[in-house]
Order: sequence, then structure tokens, then C-alpha cells
Amino acid sequence: MSRSSDGGLRPARQRGDILVESLIGVVLMSIIGLGMVAVTSRVEVSHRYSNAQGLAVGQMRNLLQQYGNELCSDSSLAVITLPPNDQVFNLQVTCATPTISVKGVALESPPDTVTLSTPDEASDYFGGVVKVGEN
Repeated sequence: MSRSSDGGLRPARQRGDILVESLIGVVLMSIIGLGMVAVTSRVEVSHRYSNAQGLAVGQMRNLLQQYGNELCSDSSLAVITLPPNDQVFNLQVTCATPTISVKGVALESPPDTVTLSTPDEASDYFGGVVKVGEN
């Protein structure tokens, strides 16, 4: 029995198999790459919302500490400014007077609870409504 030097297989038959396998490998790597790009873009958007919310919460807490119940009578004080374009947001102020009693005796003038929240129009900037001061 005589054998040819290529081990009995013809090179013409192998070339097509290698090309198909290479093509399948490239397609799979492309799908993995697109998946990684999609995940990265989602993380980036989430990070942007988180940063904006953090800055807003910090400024809203500062307003509550600085003005407190004054925000109920003068809501023009409830304004925050956020980067990058010094965008101004007028906050919604919600005031409520809770009913407080100690051993069955109601307090005459309990302190107001003040809640600051971003307007619904700003949901695209923050990824939702941000509230501070809520019980």
C-alpha cells in the first residue's frame, strides 16, 4: 500500500472546513464584542444617573439644614444647580404637620415635616424622581 505524502487527505477538502470554522469563530467573537459594548453603555448610563442623584441629594440636604421650615413659606429658596452646564432645577416643596402625642397628650405645635423632590420633567436627568426628607 502506498500512501501519499499528505497523509491520504487532499488539501482541497481541508481548506473549506478551515474557512468555515474561522468564519464561525469571527461571528461568535463579534457577538461577544457587541454584548460587551451593550453592557458597558448600560453601566455608563447608570453611573451618570448615580452621579447626578448624589449631587442633587447633597444640595437638597443642605437646603433642608439651612432653611428648614422656611421652605414651606418661601419655596423660591428650593433651587439647586448641577453641572456640567449649571442646570437649574426648581424643587417641589411638600410640607405636612404630623400628629404627635406623648402619653395620650397631643403636642400643640409640632414641627413641620419638609420634603423636597425634583420635578417630573427632570426625570430624564436623574433617571427618576429624587426625594429628600421623606419619612
